[in-house]
Amino acid sequence: MGQPESVRLVFTVLFAGVTLTCVVRLLSTRGGLPARHDDVSHAIMAAGMIVMVLSWTTLLPKSVWVLLFGGQAAFFVAILLRQPAGASAQNWEHTHHFVGSIGMLYMIVALGDAAMVSMSPLAVSFGIYFLVYGVWSGVRALQPVAVSVGVLGRPLLVHGCRALMGVGMAYLLLAS
Repeated sequence: MGQPESVRLVFTVLFAGVTLTCVVRLLSTRGGLPARHDDVSHAIMAAGMIVMVLSWTTLLPKSVWVLLFGGQAAFFVAILLRQPAGASAQNWEHTHHFVGSIGMLYMIVALGDAAMVSMSPLAVSFGIYFLVYGVWSGVRALQPVAVSVGVLGRPLLVHGCRALMGVGMAYLLLAS
């Protein structure tokens, strides 16, 4: 990814913060937090974004990344197929994780082909989706909390991480 060094540093720090937040939430035993697989998914995606931003994708063979993000996409498809149709809020989050996994898969495969990343219709579609998701998550992050769910479950923290991931992925897809 041909980003200026200052942009790469900012995104590395932001994605590292998301990764750390998700890992801390995973290690927490407090109830009321989102499903653990959501945090695992975000931690994997944020770590993958750090690797992409720093151009370290060659540290592992591309097939490992494809298996990682393809497996994550398959996991969320399986969850979606098991969910009852009436669970719309859960289905939306799982659908987002599926789309996010496919987006990561696309970016990993496209990294070696500048024409695939550089404003291709697929990159633009993913970029717009992640931008809208990031803004929507940012709005949700600012909503007041009706119940005490602890610091780790606060909408600002949960949706703030999602907003950072969405906007960061959109930037990397649209600014390439």
